[in-house]
Amino acid sequence: MLTPDQIPDLRRATARDQDGHRFGRVVEVFVDDDSDQVTWVTVSTGLFGTSHSFVPVKDADLADGDLVVPFGQNLVKNSPSVDAEDHLDADHEQRLYVHYGLA
Repeated sequence: MLTPDQIPDLRRATARDQDGHRFGRVVEVFVDDDSDQVTWVTVSTGLFGTSHSFVPVKDADLADGDLVVPFGQNLVKNSPSVDAEDHLDADHEQRLYVHYGLA
């Protein structure tokens, strides 16, 4: 489980999928209001990194500047579009959990 003290490293991390393929860079880190645990990150994806995709980090690993998530890059890139700059509301979070098969 990723912890709040890893946030500075997360913000500089390269995102890799479960097969080790690079698919973007971490842009933002989201922390659960109740548990203070890191729960989501946004990753720059798409042409020139202009799109941002939410990725759950429950079973992710951070090592050597890489955030390795247990999902394929296509699943991440096709995640639902969510507008959340500072806070991810419950409805959006539920849509994302369903997309990643975590609901």
